[in-house]
Amino acid sequence: MRSAPRDVPARRVVDHKRLVALLTYVGKDIPNMCSLFFSFYTGYHQLDTSDIFVVQLPHYPVGSLDDCLQRHRPNILRSGSNDQPYRERTKVTRLQETQHELLQRYMYVLIADLDEFFLPDPARFANLPDYLSKRNRALARRSASSSGASFSFPAGPFVAPVGYEIMAQSHTEASFNWSQPVLQQRTRWARLCGMAAWPKYSLGSAPGRLFCFLRARLEARSRAQRSRAAAVPLSA
Repeated sequence: MRSAPRDVPARRVVDHKRLVALLTYVGKDIPNMCSLFFSFYTGYHQLDTSDIFVVQLPHYPVGSLDDCLQRHRPNILRSGSNDQPYRERTKVTRLQETQHELLQRYMYVLIADLDEFFLPDPARFANLPDYLSKRNRALARRSASSSGASFSFPAGPFVAPVGYEIMAQSHTEASFNWSQPVLQQRTRWARLCGMAAWPKYSLGSAPGRLFCFLRARLEARSRAQRSRAAAVPLSA
């Protein structure tokens, strides 16, 4: 864990800004999910841990994720003390402020919970940097074009993904094994995030206001519970 990010490869620096920062937070999360999160973003997406920022919330269980964080060494941003009560609004405020600060040094900021895995279409993009590079080129062509031709990337500064949650079928599936691929063990999903549940943007190139999503998120929890009964096979 460090106080200042180290240098990253030149291919990740555009116009004196790094390409993308990943912003997450830790609370009462399990170590296995922490390891899976970092493996996905540093492995599949090839992000440098110097570009990953972790907000440590009040009432963070000491020792629960320390080994994982020490092993991967992201930038730790402590928020408040355990003497302060936990509030969802406090978390949202801290994430919003941090996103605004990071956009002074990064072209994009991706906000993801520790159990969220942002995946641009793998049939079209190798990983997140590839998606962002192609998005930047497409938007540059759009800006230079006077033909009104359509482009495959939305022009807005925010991307709100469609989310799916992997659902366990406790009566028919074996206990989860963290050493094995997830989708070989869990074959049903429910659509919960994005426009299906609440309008959460994850990826942004401009300062965003997260407060307007807070009420929608709380209301979505009841809808998410109902969605669990409608889970369908991943192969569908």
